[in-house]
Amino acid sequence: MRAVIVALVAALGVACGDTTRPEDVSGTYMLQTVNGVRSPFSTTTLPFRVVTVDGRDLVAQQTVAFVSGSLELGDDATCSATDVERITEVLFDPITMNEVSSTVTAHPSTRSCTFSATGTSITVTYSYGIVYTGSVSGDVLTLVYQGSTWVYRR
Repeated sequence: MRAVIVALVAALGVACGDTTRPEDVSGTYMLQTVNGVRSPFSTTTLPFRVVTVDGRDLVAQQTVAFVSGSLELGDDATCSATDVERITEVLFDPITMNEVSSTVTAHPSTRSCTFSATGTSITVTYSYGIVYTGSVSGDVLTLVYQGSTWVYRR
C-alpha cells in the first residue's frame, strides 16, 4: 500500500510540474534592454510647435527618453511596473532657430498589473488591458508586446 501511495504522489508531482506558483517568480526585476538596446534611449521626438513665453512666440521641440524601468511581481500574482521618462524641451527663436532655453524633467509613472505563470511561461496583464507574454528563466524575465522585447533581471 505504501508503494502505491508513493507512486501516486510522484505521479501527481510530475503531472503538476508545469504549475508555477507566484512566489516562485516574485521579486523586483530591473529593466535591462528593450529590443537589445540599454536605457536610456530616445523613444519619441515630437514635432515642432509654437509656444508663447512672456509674450514672445518661440518654437518648441520635445524629446522623450526612456530612462529606467522595473517590474515588481508579488506573491499574490499582482504586480506593478514603474518607468521613468526624461522629457527635454528646447525652445528656439523662430527666425534664427537659435536655442533660447532648454529644460529637462523626469516623469515617473507606475501602473498596476496582474500576472500568471505556468512552467517558464508568464503573462502580465496591465489594468488598462494591455497584455505582455514571455518567459522566466532563473533571474531573467523576458516580455514581448507587439514585436518589442523587454528583458528584465531580478
